[in-house]
Amino acid sequence: MRATTRFLTLLFTLGIASATMSAPLDPIVTDRPDFTESAATVPFRYLQIENGYTYSQDGATDSHTMGEWLIRWGITPDVELRFSPPSIQIEGDINGFTDSGVGVKFSLLQDTASGIPATSIILLGSILTGVSAFREADIQLTSKLCMGWDISDQWSVASNINVGWNGSGDARCTQWAGSTSLGYSISDTMGTYFEYYGLYPTKKNGDSTHVFNTGLSYLINSNLQVDIRIGKELGNSSWFLGAGSAVRFPI
Repeated sequence: MRATTRFLTLLFTLGIASATMSAPLDPIVTDRPDFTESAATVPFRYLQIENGYTYSQDGATDSHTMGEWLIRWGITPDVELRFSPPSIQIEGDINGFTDSGVGVKFSLLQDTASGIPATSIILLGSILTGVSAFREADIQLTSKLCMGWDISDQWSVASNINVGWNGSGDARCTQWAGSTSLGYSISDTMGTYFEYYGLYPTKKNGDSTHVFNTGLSYLINSNLQVDIRIGKELGNSSWFLGAGSAVRFPI
């Protein structure tokens, strides 16, 4: 796993160098830092690498997540393959790698008439690579309907409706999730968002979770972006703070 992390770091660094020399495209569209996935796919024959770090606090428990890798590869103009290598998770005295994930994203509608959202779907499955403390007993399956509307030159709305078959054994259940993110372009290079998302429920016979978060993104060039975010779970004291980046380059 450590070799994988070193390889990803090297690939990301080389990607930054390549991104500064690549032919200009429309600005990079990422699936971070918010919970909501965009409706856009990565351009054909481009690789996009996203990563980040999150600090979270749930009561007396502090947690650090380092990596948050998402590798996206445009294999056609409308289809991308997705791979999420394991992150490093630290919770108190427990630390180790998390599970990985693989998936595919299909663009269904992009150049749409007014009022009709750009639309894509994502199909995901987990890979049981984590240490025992952070590994699920069974593969987790999720599908996501991703929609996006450009309201004006500065305002946009993105929304997801997700359904997963999560948990393990007798605790396995259907989990719904939903999100809405309102985006605002402060300038050509800087943007912000305000987002609600919820999990219904978090586990079988469990309560639902409702979260509000906001953040900023900064476009260094059309292929390279950095971001920060902060959020809070509604109804209790849990909160999180994170930062990350994304790079895109031809392959």
